[in-house]
Amino acid sequence: MRDRLRPVRGASLSAVPNEIELDICPRTRRLMKGDLRPNDLDRLFGWLRHRRPLETVEDLGHFCGHKDDRNRGIIWRRVVLCCHAWGLYLTDKDTYELEAVERAITGNLILAGSSEIRRLTGFTKNEATGLLKSAISKIQSVDRRHNFILREPLTPEEWSVFTQFKTLPHDDSLLAFDHCRLTQQLAECLVAEKVIDESDIPKVLAQAEFVGLFAVYKMHNCKCLLTDNTVAVLKAYPNFNMPNVIDVKLFYDIKGITLMRPVFQCSCDFERFVDRTLWPLYHGNSMFGMPDWDVGLEIDQECKLVRIE
Repeated sequence: MRDRLRPVRGASLSAVPNEIELDICPRTRRLMKGDLRPNDLDRLFGWLRHRRPLETVEDLGHFCGHKDDRNRGIIWRRVVLCCHAWGLYLTDKDTYELEAVERAITGNLILAGSSEIRRLTGFTKNEATGLLKSAISKIQSVDRRHNFILREPLTPEEWSVFTQFKTLPHDDSLLAFDHCRLTQQLAECLVAEKVIDESDIPKVLAQAEFVGLFAVYKMHNCKCLLTDNTVAVLKAYPNFNMPNVIDVKLFYDIKGITLMRPVFQCSCDFERFVDRTLWPLYHGNSMFGMPDWDVGLEIDQECKLVRIE
């Protein structure tokens, strides 16, 4: 990295030189050196979110800027799509509005992503979207047992796509991103804003665990406002099956049932970054002791995730 990080010709016109050199660059230097401070990341993500950053950086920047009542961003969009599907399949009605049916099924396809769509159907995302739209147009009604009554038979191609996305989405399909992707895009955004050189990217990536832990802290207990004015809550918990992995899960109540799905995942060294009172107990590959994370969380001066008493 150059001795003095300063904006160069071609830097963002919206960036104030003194702001970059006197504030953003020192915070970035500390991060790359392993001098980890939550306030530095809070400032970096908050600063970048106003500069048309990559989507994960923008999303976490919004969590930093206004944590409560989220109504935008990549995680919020996936939460809304999943809740649409839950609302269709986990409620009891004599008949269902076709608009709600289309929204739920189309949402399942969007959640799957291009590579998963190709794996499941053999079609590209655009091809599958067209076939699914055609299949949905042939639905006459959906009864209380979620049987689809069709106006006319589906083609084999329509049926192959329709059967894959007419049910609830898989857990993994809801994951918006993880700590590795977030840190990679953070580094790319800092390069784009002329804060660091491309040669400095590995120094940022080396701090991916702390960046992920910071994201967990910012998302924990955040509320997502849905399009029907209901609320879903994001909560952090250790992964049930993978040691040293933290999930941020969507919690949503439907008819007295609480449903959960992971939206963000962070792998980190619990010994270094997580207070022992939050450690789960493992036996083999399964967790059998669930610590109480249904509390406020913060990052202390030792850069550990701790409970707020």
